[in-house]
Amino acid sequence: MTWFDIAVLAILGVSMLLGLLRGLVKELVSLVAWIAAFFVARQFAPSAAVLLPAAVRPDPVRYAVGFVLVLIAVLLVLWIIGFLMTELLKAGGLSGTNRALGALFGLARGAVIVTIAVVLGGLTPLPQSVGWRNAWLSPPFEQIARSAKPWLPDVVRANIRYDED
Repeated sequence: MTWFDIAVLAILGVSMLLGLLRGLVKELVSLVAWIAAFFVARQFAPSAAVLLPAAVRPDPVRYAVGFVLVLIAVLLVLWIIGFLMTELLKAGGLSGTNRALGALFGLARGAVIVTIAVVLGGLTPLPQSVGWRNAWLSPPFEQIARSAKPWLPDVVRANIRYDED
């Protein structure tokens, strides 16, 4: 087992543990909340910026502050909804199922994080290091990263290198 394997197992384990502790509902609501908050903030930041005091200048700063305020407001509302949904599940006796499914979600999220790290690592000399080459877990994650290449920008796709590439 090399540093690569230890890092992968740590990422997968921590992500899975967080999913277990939070439960599927909180995990999904959190994911949806961040995505929704970003798009809502992007849409309504100009309107929020107009409502800010005149002392907030220049205009890019006004826009950024408006964006952050809308983002935070949407996140808070959606997180409260997630909390209430989790409490309903607890009251219905589905807390264990929620947590078990949360652990699976956390494992999947960890795999996505590791894959992103492997893609980024493929842009550096890291895949040629002994710790990477001798790792048990590098071949499967390199294969997943290769499978993701069609969805990556051309400049990234062209520069990812592993031993067999």
